[in-house]
Parts: sequence; C-alpha cells; structure tokens
Amino acid sequence: MFMKKILVLIAIISYISTACKKEINYIKPEQGGIDIVSNIYFNASKNLEDNDNVIISKINYKNDTIIELVPNKELPSLMDKIFVIKDTLAYDVTELEQPLFTSLKYLNPIPIAEKKIGANFHMDYLPNYEWRKELPDTVLFKKNYKRFYVNTPEVYNTFYIYPTDTLLPFSFFKSDTYIQKKYGGRIERIEIYEKKKDLFISVQLFPRKQWDKEAKDIFEFNEFVKNRK
Repeated sequence: MFMKKILVLIAIISYISTACKKEINYIKPEQGGIDIVSNIYFNASKNLEDNDNVIISKINYKNDTIIELVPNKELPSLMDKIFVIKDTLAYDVTELEQPLFTSLKYLNPIPIAEKKIGANFHMDYLPNYEWRKELPDTVLFKKNYKRFYVNTPEVYNTFYIYPTDTLLPFSFFKSDTYIQKKYGGRIERIEIYEKKKDLFISVQLFPRKQWDKEAKDIFEFNEFVKNRK
C-alpha cells in the first residue's frame, strides 16, 4: 500500500531521450547505478517515530541498456523483480537464470510508462513549476544543493537541485531539461508534505559508479557471450 501511494504521489522518474544542445559539454557516464530511496513519516507534525523506509528501485545502466532491480520491501536483499529496459520497453527477466539481451525479442515487453512495480517512468512535467519560490542553498549528505519550493493548499513540495554537468539516463520529471538550463543541475531529492494527512515523504536519488551484483552478473554474462562469437 505504501509503495503504491509513493508511486502515485511523486510520479517517479522519466527516461531522458532528447539530446542536449551542442554548445553545452555535458558528460554522460558509460555505466553506473542509481538507488531510489523513500522515507515516509506519518503524523509528521507530532513526531518522527512513526515512519517507514522503502528502497523503491536499484537501477544499473551500461550505455543505453538498463537493468532495474526491485527489492522486496520487507527483505531488501531479495529482489521481487528484475527488468531489462531498452528504449521505451521493459522486459521481465526475473525467472530467467541467465537472460540474454539478444533473446529479449522473444519475451513480451511492456511500455515503461505502464510498469507498475519499481520505478515508475513518466513523461510528466513538474506540476506548478511556474509558481516556484527560491530557497537558500543547503548541504545534505555532504553535497551542496540549490532549492525551490511549490506551495499549494494541499501540498508543500521542496525540490533539491544538485549542480552538475553529468547527465544520468533518468530524472524525476521531463522538466529536468529546463531545470538543467536554469539551475545548471538535476533534481536529486523531492520532499512532499500533504497538509491534511500530515504525511511527509522524501524521495532521493543516490547515483553511484558501481553495479549491483545481480546486474553485474547479467552485464558480464552478455559481454562474455558477445565476445565468444
């Protein structure tokens, strides 16, 4: 129930497929990973003890190929689902012992926007962006962030932008393209406070250079098969 609510509230993650302007020298890593983590606080104005922590997704990428691991909520070391994502399609390879990228065409993929578990892929723009108000810069997890907020009668949202010229294959919103132009970075954290429900949710992207073991095994197996031909 918590997972569904998180995914509906935050409209997580859109796949960036448009090229940036040539005059800007963006850096696109060849490989790496992103952890998507959410913290939920119930009755947030009263105490911080009633809370939950969820690893929504563990994303691993090599060039344009993505392997997404969806951890079990109760036991995160176990994976409920494993997807291979290419272009705009997601292939469920959870039950395959050694998935081959060349054999994906024999599976029945789903459009990434219709995937209901793990990271939701949307092409939505950031709602009410034109109503944003700037906040002072801050330091979080030893990183400097620019910030702005959007305040509506129902929800108070705070957005954290990490200044960088490095492009990841994911962003919270399609609007990150103009966030990049205005703020010179990407949104890495969103804080959502639902006023009537007194519910506070934070969602954070944690980029990393290393692959998860499960993804590493799949990438290396496919590279081995490719080189053997």
